[in-house]
Amino acid sequence: MSAASQTPASSGKQRVLDAAHDLFAEGSYVEIGVALILEKAGVQAPTLYHHYGDKEGLFVVWAEQAFRNIENEVARHSRPGVSAKEGLCTYAWALLSSANFDLQQVLRDAPRL
Repeated sequence: MSAASQTPASSGKQRVLDAAHDLFAEGSYVEIGVALILEKAGVQAPTLYHHYGDKEGLFVVWAEQAFRNIENEVARHSRPGVSAKEGLCTYAWALLSSANFDLQQVLRDAPRL
C-alpha cells in the first residue's frame, strides 16, 4: 500500500514503512535518502528516528517484512511430505510471484549496510 493511499488516521510509523516499501522497491538503498522517505510519508524526521532508529533500521524492518511475506506465501502453498526439489520450486515461485521488491537489489545493497 502506498503512502499516497493512506488515510490521515494512519500512524506515522506505518506511513514511514509504507513509504519505504514503495521507495526501496523502486531504488537502491543508497539512492533513497531520508528526506525522500519523510516527504513521501508526510512525517517529520523524529517519527522515523523514534520508530526505526535510522534509515538502516527502517531498511532492515522493511526487508524482514518482505521476507516474512515470502515465507508466509511458501507456507500457504507447501504440503507436508514434499521433496526438497518441490519445496525449493515452491519457494522460488513464491519469491518471484509475491515479492514486490527487486531481490537482486536487496542482495546488492545488503553488504553495504
